[in-house]
Amino acid sequence: MNNNKILIIGAKGNMGRRYSSICKYLQIPFDGVDICDTYIPDQYSHCIIATPTNSHLDLIQKINDFHSRPNISILCEKPIALNNDDVHIINLLWKTLTVYMVNQYAYYPYLSTAEELNTTYDFYNSGNDPIAYNCIQLVHLAKGPVLLKSESPIWRCVINGKTLDRGRIDRCYVDMVHDFFFDSYGKLWGREDILEAHRKAYLYDQGHHRNSSPQQLD
Repeated sequence: MNNNKILIIGAKGNMGRRYSSICKYLQIPFDGVDICDTYIPDQYSHCIIATPTNSHLDLIQKINDFHSRPNISILCEKPIALNNDDVHIINLLWKTLTVYMVNQYAYYPYLSTAEELNTTYDFYNSGNDPIAYNCIQLVHLAKGPVLLKSESPIWRCVINGKTLDRGRIDRCYVDMVHDFFFDSYGKLWGREDILEAHRKAYLYDQGHHRNSSPQQLD
């Protein structure tokens, strides 16, 4: 039996529907289940976790316990966890699983050559987690001061002085899933990036409130 497919956990949610749409677009075989489903297929090579943050580590641990073969790759929505100590659990699972964190912003064209300028984000619907963790990718990619807010009715995102186009971000999601399944670009964030991104988000969350002035994290 061909097990080369993606299992999407949380397929009925907003992000799960996005990943299902991307898999159809890329013609990647996939199964989709919801977090409360009692039956979960056991034939898959890749798994996308698109569930609330408080379920991420538990699901990663369950996948690790369920599979004896060391070839399952996981792409987990961000953040992995809100407690930095919990994130280090991933280190214990790395022998049997390969865990990546969603990082679509890293696929934005020419972002890697951006200068050390301000990084800013402002949108009223930034997510349910503390804003530093909702914007953990930006915090990790930032080379200069960071300002995160959740007030504007119009989505605005600037990374290191580069203003991002929201429509182009949709394409970045496609590129990220393509990379995840076909191992084509080498831009996915694994263990080192995950740990460092959470460290930076923790520093921002502890030291600055949502409407803080720009701050340097390093």
